[in-house]
Amino acid sequence: MRVHLPVNRPCAVNGAFAGALTGSALAALLLGVSDRELGYLGLGAAISALVSLAVAFPMRTGRAWARIALFISALVGVLCAPAVANSTGSTLTLAVGGALVLAWAVVVCLLARTDVREYTVLQSMRS
Repeated sequence: MRVHLPVNRPCAVNGAFAGALTGSALAALLLGVSDRELGYLGLGAAISALVSLAVAFPMRTGRAWARIALFISALVGVLCAPAVANSTGSTLTLAVGGALVLAWAVVVCLLARTDVREYTVLQSMRS
């Protein structure tokens, strides 16, 4: 017996998706214009941006594993973002770095919401 579960995608899922794409783009921008040695934190920010970009699309369709992977990747991204923000001496870079930290923090907060968890659980039950 199959039970029909009506589920609409919560706005938080769309927001986390947009935040992940924004965070990845900002990290790529800052890594591209850096003129200092980034070290391990810069590498962590780059890997976080790539992983977030890769799992943002499956997360939007309701995959539970992608939600967890994006959550962990955004946590790493928000921790490594200050190193990328200090990669140049420009004040504009610091403002973009602040926006990067904010984007990752928003993704973490949106993915921690209960309606996003319920959406991914119900979508996993459907498939």
